[in-house]
Amino acid sequence: MASYFKSYNMGLANFLGKTALGASQVLKDFDFANFQQLLLSHNIRICFDKKTIQSREGFATADLLVRLLARLYPNLHLQCVDGKASELEHLNELALAINPFVDLMAAEPTTAVVIGDTSVNLNCQTFFIGSDQWLSKFSLSKPQLSGDSVNRFGAGAAACFAAANIFRHVFSNQLPASEMDQDFIYSCFNGCINEETEQGPAINNVMLEDTVLVGLGAIGNGAVWTLRGLPLSGSLHIIDGQRIDLSNLQRYVLATQDDIGHSKTEIIGAFLNSPVTQLYPYHFDEYISRRSNWDIFRVAVCVDSARDRRLVQGSLPKRIINAWTQPEQCGVSRHYNFLDDPCVICLYPGKKEEKSLSLKIAESLGFTHPHLQNMIRQYMANGTSVDAPLINLIAQINQVDIRELAPYIGKSLEIFYSEVVCGGVMMRLTGGQQKGAAEVPSVFESSMAGIMLAAELVIDCGQLRKQKPYTIQKLNLLRPITRYTYDMVNKANAEGCICHDPIFKERYSEKWKKKVLIPSRTDKDLEVSLTNPEFKKVVTP
Repeated sequence: MASYFKSYNMGLANFLGKTALGASQVLKDFDFANFQQLLLSHNIRICFDKKTIQSREGFATADLLVRLLARLYPNLHLQCVDGKASELEHLNELALAINPFVDLMAAEPTTAVVIGDTSVNLNCQTFFIGSDQWLSKFSLSKPQLSGDSVNRFGAGAAACFAAANIFRHVFSNQLPASEMDQDFIYSCFNGCINEETEQGPAINNVMLEDTVLVGLGAIGNGAVWTLRGLPLSGSLHIIDGQRIDLSNLQRYVLATQDDIGHSKTEIIGAFLNSPVTQLYPYHFDEYISRRSNWDIFRVAVCVDSARDRRLVQGSLPKRIINAWTQPEQCGVSRHYNFLDDPCVICLYPGKKEEKSLSLKIAESLGFTHPHLQNMIRQYMANGTSVDAPLINLIAQINQVDIRELAPYIGKSLEIFYSEVVCGGVMMRLTGGQQKGAAEVPSVFESSMAGIMLAAELVIDCGQLRKQKPYTIQKLNLLRPITRYTYDMVNKANAEGCICHDPIFKERYSEKWKKKVLIPSRTDKDLEVSLTNPEFKKVVTP
């Protein structure tokens, strides 16, 4: 694999293939070589002064902005405009930990971000950002103040808005709506902009009660980044059974090169560094089977699949906050009353004809003939490892160098799919649109979804909102921000969702009638098979 790293010695990250895989889904006329050259032609500068970088919100914005930009742009220069600051060295080290090849040397910027009330004259496209607790501020023309609170919501959102505008600027010729945002203020408290924004209260204590955070992918990383430093109390159970691999660095804002191979819970626990956290390095179904009872008060959901979301809803927590990304969308949905409101499964109903994994793998490899698709099915059914004949066939059909695929001989087809197809290796080798590619959002989209989830979690824990919220709050960061960011959702029909099932409704009512905190008793009334996507109900005597 030495040649793989050698090709990125000009500043481009060694996980650029996964980044390109995501970019190819939103950029027209995508070409991998042109994608690399365009990135290399841009110099991104982040500017701040000592006062800004030494404020808590200003530093938080700079920290997240580096975590967002160092994953994509090979030329990144950080500048403290009024002298040296110790924080600058930390941020440079962070950028190198993410992409060891990044060029941090000063160069004439093509795009710049100015954080806080910082005076600077730049002859390039410049974005000015700041924050004030729950509020995120963006301007094309004048500096914006950064506050000094422990609240990271506005600060983190400001970084995401800046990263989104840089992306639209750099790739303006390949995006359908590449206009820059005009000056605006966005509230992470009520999801509104400008005159409709609402400043939330100061955060003095976040009583989590018994909260479970499921999934430490890109959204979960964004949520945990946002929660750091908040005065948390109660219990936060953090669940994920996977380890970090190289392709994860494309959009996991907490992951660095040193984290590859380590469990996600280990990385997250070290970053959050809070006594309220309890780490569970396995999947939700195993967690629920080990738990002494099924009475989970609140679940924050950051998983990737609809199936896993349905499993969470099937365990009947009292309250669920669900974060998600979709093509040109990121957001959260709120599910606070299973009896009256739309449940999670209303948004993610089971599909009768979902593609099998073998068919997904076959299509992603360009195997369109039924005979070839059946061959992949047989490999999986028999547990046959990837062998030389299969590698030869893949290389021939996709017209790629067989030597690039040879190191995967002997691995399972599932690992090959995860590392080569989902990891962006095939994208790098073919240099264009990848067949059967799954959705890969940009890092600023996933991080913003995590920030929105963390904000909603804090709001719900403190019951800070006076009015009942809409089910869905969303943003499209690939286009200029709009005023309307909410959706109402109705319950699904009775035939398709468990929230109309009388047994589930009765069990939920029994579990949560007059309850505020989690009881210690063991659930012996109803078991839901977590391995059955249809939630077969088994009533025990």
